[in-house]
Amino acid sequence: MARKPVVSESTEHHLFQKGKGVIRSIAAYFHNCVTMSEANR
Repeated sequence: MARKPVVSESTEHHLFQKGKGVIRSIAAYFHNCVTMSEANR
């Protein structure tokens, strides 16, 4: 019989949402850095 995964579906979903938020914030950070360097030129 297949065992149920230890991580519940809701927790997995939460981690996925959290990961998306982190990626989005990192992308925004890099975008800000690029914008700053463009303005400083």
